[in-house]
Amino acid sequence: MIGITEVKKAYNNVKEFVKKTPLIKFNDEIYLKMENAHDQINAFKVRGAYNKIKSLGSVKEVITAAVGSHGFAVGVIGKHLGIKTTCYMPENAPVDKKEKMAKLVDKVVVSGDQFSKTELRR
Repeated sequence: MIGITEVKKAYNNVKEFVKKTPLIKFNDEIYLKMENAHDQINAFKVRGAYNKIKSLGSVKEVITAAVGSHGFAVGVIGKHLGIKTTCYMPENAPVDKKEKMAKLVDKVVVSGDQFSKTELRR
C-alpha cells in the first residue's frame, strides 16, 4: 500500500521538473486539477513518467510503447535529463499523434496493427 511517505518522496522527485498546476473550483463539491496545463504533454502522466525514469538511476535510453501523453512525457523528460528516448506506436495511431511523438522523442517505431501487439514487439 502506498502511504504518505511514498507520496512525499514522489512529490520531492517531480517538484524540480513538474509545473505546479492550478486547482479550479467547478462547483461547491467539485474541484478540477488542471493537469492539462503541462506544456507539450497536456496530461498528468508527466508525474508518473518522471518518477519512474528518475528511479532507474543512470540510464542512457528509455523505451516505451504509447499513443499519446505517456510517450509525450517520456520524450520531454528524456530531453530534460539527457536520455535518449524511443517510442513504439501502433500502425493505426492517429497521424497527428505520430507527428507530435516524432517531435518529442528521439525515435518513433511504428509496429503492430493494434496497441497490444505493439507492446509485445518493443
